[in-house]
Amino acid sequence: MFSFGGVMEVKAQSKILDYFRNNSRGAWQGSGKNKEEFDDNKVIYIGMSPFTHLSYSHYFIEKSKDWNTIPVAMPVAENSPDQFASISNPGGLEIGFGLPIRIRINHYLSFSTGVFFSIERGRYTKNSVYGPRINYTFSNDKDEKHIRMQRGDNDGGENFSTIELPLLFKLYSDYKYFSQKSEYPYRIYLLGGSKLIRNFGSNEYYNQTKNFTGSKIDPPLIFKNRQFNIDTGLGLDIHSKYSKFSFEARYSQSLGDLLNKKHKNYISSPNPYMSVIDKLSIRGIQFSIIIE
Repeated sequence: MFSFGGVMEVKAQSKILDYFRNNSRGAWQGSGKNKEEFDDNKVIYIGMSPFTHLSYSHYFIEKSKDWNTIPVAMPVAENSPDQFASISNPGGLEIGFGLPIRIRINHYLSFSTGVFFSIERGRYTKNSVYGPRINYTFSNDKDEKHIRMQRGDNDGGENFSTIELPLLFKLYSDYKYFSQKSEYPYRIYLLGGSKLIRNFGSNEYYNQTKNFTGSKIDPPLIFKNRQFNIDTGLGLDIHSKYSKFSFEARYSQSLGDLLNKKHKNYISSPNPYMSVIDKLSIRGIQFSIIIE
């Protein structure tokens, strides 16, 4: 009888709690009676970020000692050899999309991962230039900028497309409402963690000797095919009846040197555009809109 009474008491308490959850705005949990509505209490969520994964980033350059005394072969014979006069780092926009995955740990904490693709990261031609890049000028040619990206050719260059694998933790606030009439809540959250970024096609491109020899006067910079970044930022979840929209803004900073000075093509023929840089990193702000 005592066991039966205990079970009935637990059931009664559960029904009372469910009643208040379903009828109290302040205790909204997103688990409405209609199974088609968005449920904020599941364990795993797979979302999408359709071309709303945007970054504005720039390189951070640590110059080598006596960088402005390193000789550079120039196209015009009477100006050769020359020396570097300046090295600058204009920023640029990167565009991508992704499939984020969120694992709910408890009411206040989630773990976020997924796969993100950056398909447009900047390029330059004779008529236009955009994206993160490095600009060089020389002592005898200070008005002419010599642009470098991750991949170059005779008419211009571009940055490699990338795949990103983030590992982030998200710490949430309680549910809040924009007004007394609001039916669905919002939440603010902090996020932080790291991500692995892999360049598409870099190994194949850098292993082709023709890109570094022959009539090419300006060899490309040699970047490592992968990098690790540290991310931290803020996010806003806005709930609706059938979905949740997450707006994220985070600061991203790479770790280590992005340049690969151990590559065979650099060792066999040192590139002055790389030699003047002691360490190269990239940093920027990233914006994402995620739909669950």
